[in-house]
Amino acid sequence: MATPPPQQPVKQRCVFYLSGFDPRGGRHYHSLYLKEALLRPAEATSQIDVGRRKLVNGNLCWEVTSTHKEHTGNAQPNPQHTTRTEFHFLSWDDIVRQHWPKNGLKHWLAYLKQTPTYLLSGFFRKPWVLGPPIKDPLIPATGLLFFPNVLIAGTLLAMALGMWLTFSLLTQAQQPAWLAALASLPLAWALWRCAHWFENSRDIGWTMRSYAFTAKQSKGQVPELEARLTAFAQQVIARAKQHKDDEILIVGHSSGAVMAVAVMARALALCPALPSFKAKLGLLTMGQCLPMLGLLPGADTFRAELHTLARAKGLFWVDVSAPSDRCCVAMIDPYVSCGVEPAPDGEGSQFLAVNPLFHEVFAEPSYDALKKNAFQLHFQYIKAPPAIGAYDYFEVSAGALSLEERYSQQILLPLPKDFEARTYLRLNPDLRLSESDATYHYRQHGARENRAYRLLLPNDFDVVKYLELNPDVAAAGIDAEIHYVQHGQFENRRYR
Repeated sequence: MATPPPQQPVKQRCVFYLSGFDPRGGRHYHSLYLKEALLRPAEATSQIDVGRRKLVNGNLCWEVTSTHKEHTGNAQPNPQHTTRTEFHFLSWDDIVRQHWPKNGLKHWLAYLKQTPTYLLSGFFRKPWVLGPPIKDPLIPATGLLFFPNVLIAGTLLAMALGMWLTFSLLTQAQQPAWLAALASLPLAWALWRCAHWFENSRDIGWTMRSYAFTAKQSKGQVPELEARLTAFAQQVIARAKQHKDDEILIVGHSSGAVMAVAVMARALALCPALPSFKAKLGLLTMGQCLPMLGLLPGADTFRAELHTLARAKGLFWVDVSAPSDRCCVAMIDPYVSCGVEPAPDGEGSQFLAVNPLFHEVFAEPSYDALKKNAFQLHFQYIKAPPAIGAYDYFEVSAGALSLEERYSQQILLPLPKDFEARTYLRLNPDLRLSESDATYHYRQHGARENRAYRLLLPNDFDVVKYLELNPDVAAAGIDAEIHYVQHGQFENRRYR
């Protein structure tokens, strides 16, 4: 099957990449990109070649060359559709390492110190509603977003209960109280070690450290990060002013999605004319958990940044998040979920939530194994898919299509105020949809296909008279109003 060439191929792109809350830096992510690019399916749309990393303006940078294939299989790539992408790794891993307690007790205390902030914000309650239940015998349906609380509470309760039972049994056996108390400590220590073993095996400590850091960020306790984000925004503006790129894409994975939002918003605030420059502006977030910051009481700056993005004409934002990913809040409206009023339809940026449909590209046993490892699934967004599917990170970040051209057809268009789902289905009987599905279909497809959605009848149209005057319509059992709108008015049929 032939692969259609892009309508407006990107020849030069600049990607500014922000990793999540990760102490590993640009070298790790360059190596990962290089390794995964080699693992892509042979029938992929583009051939991806990754260059060596180098230092540019203080950032690790590497170049990616993507050559569009006109056909699948062994067909030769077409050099006319070559895209060059410069990847700039916007590093904040040094800040992460400063806020990464290595001692188990210290990082538990750091997390517990910030837990009331999340409890009061209501964040822990919302993912239960927004996300689907997770079938994992070792992690309950609340997922990793809430599980640290369960782990800590369970561990402390088990330690207290174990120490009490040991103390009670030994004192009943006529042992001295001091000896009974001393003998209960090894059991408590064993339970403590078991809890940390489980935490490390499931990477829950990573989540806990991220929580603690994000709470500090909401309170303005990480000033070095704020300065860094503003500096990143200035780099984006400087690049755009060079007028050398067809597209500038800011990409954020996991907690990096929060940083990507901040960088894009600050760039727009510092340079309102940015969308009018040569390069198309794109924002790609993956595996995001924006409400983790956006719902906190002190996160006014972040909510203001979301407000800026909502009203930024010329910005195209795609969020790729899988409902099966327990480390994110998938398929949500980033504005409403964080308490920010979105811009009216057609008066701001365009946003699209995309499900990567991982289950369609993995064999069932492999997908089951992937879901059991929460962090492996959480990083699948930036890895090669095992087969061609709905989402390929390398095509999105380095392929011939801009983010907007790739996904614009999936944006839901505004619903007309006089839209009636029942009438839409009457006028389009080929759809065979429910009324709720009809509304979605019109916004997704019908508006672009210029499908009729309302009955434009003369004020004096009479159904009974129309059928009397047109017995062939009556004999066929056709809806008189539908027939007139679709055929009768063009055939000059009488209706009175």
